[in-house]
Amino acid sequence: MNIKEFKINNKMLVFLASVLILGGEILISPAESVLGRDSWLGIVIAILVNLILCAICGMWFKAFAGKTWGDVLTLAYGKVLAKIIIILYILLLLFLICTDTKSLEYFWISVYMRRTPKIIYITLIAAFSCFIASKGLIVLGRFAKFLVYGFILMIIFYFFLLFNQMDFNNLLPVARTDWVDFTKVSASLTFIPFGAISLFILLLPHFIEPQKAGASICKGVLIAGFSFILITLINTFVLGDGIIRETFPLTESLKMITINDSFVRIEVFGVVAILSIAFLRIGILVFLAGYAFGQLFGLAKYSFVFPLLFIIITCLCENLFIFIGEIFQTILYVLPYFDGVFYILIPLLTLILGVLRKRRKPA
Repeated sequence: MNIKEFKINNKMLVFLASVLILGGEILISPAESVLGRDSWLGIVIAILVNLILCAICGMWFKAFAGKTWGDVLTLAYGKVLAKIIIILYILLLLFLICTDTKSLEYFWISVYMRRTPKIIYITLIAAFSCFIASKGLIVLGRFAKFLVYGFILMIIFYFFLLFNQMDFNNLLPVARTDWVDFTKVSASLTFIPFGAISLFILLLPHFIEPQKAGASICKGVLIAGFSFILITLINTFVLGDGIIRETFPLTESLKMITINDSFVRIEVFGVVAILSIAFLRIGILVFLAGYAFGQLFGLAKYSFVFPLLFIIITCLCENLFIFIGEIFQTILYVLPYFDGVFYILIPLLTLILGVLRKRRKPA
């Protein structure tokens, strides 16, 4: 695969951004459990903050159209510091991939197939993600379009099936959560999974219409945000405020469907949809990691990177987290602030420095 061959149209970017966010449904389940009935407020705040992030990305695409991510970093910081920043982003992407993989593994162990060894889940997830990433971003975009449409229709369908189980009074009173917890969890929702959209700046030269790329990412944020709010409202109306921490609320809600015997296991379709999007999110992250490797070493072709990533991901996932509780602590209290540096601070600083030095550079 040649790194200069692919181009991304704006419609594809909308669906890729949506999947990158929607795939975090499993990751944000603990956050939703903390906020309970106020989860939808946290999601609204996350959407508003990320609209600002979309604006930053849009300015990136307009200011540096035609340049690679590595070129922009070199312009802003110089060659040595640019290489260091690329390495840091690679480490961030590997950490995100491993966190997602471990969350999926925990989902399977806690909900289904509890006797299967963890290494089997990790190996299968890593192998599938690296395989689909090796097929390129265009293939990922086609899958993303299909899954986003299907996921939204599924959520609306489940909303009507669960309508007779809902108690709309469960939404009241509003804003009852302690403000400290609300602030922490809102930060988690802001950066996990919404903030990951800023990683699309890595693909800077590959947009067909870079002037409109920021607006496309914004549409993806709104689509995913609407879906999350609808999921959260379903969980709140059906389960109330007693959502247990470290569970998967949507799965519990879907188990409440009681139309007739043929719908006893209908939640399986919801689980398959969530898992498919979560798998594709990891595939997108793996692709970005492979692309970052190409930027670091100046590679023209990078297909051979994905088998290497498979080995790295499998080894890291097996040893990165000892106890599942560490994942939830990391998600809720550590990762948001760590991610914020890469999602907002570095892109914004690079944008400012890059534009200033671009203007000073003689024609």
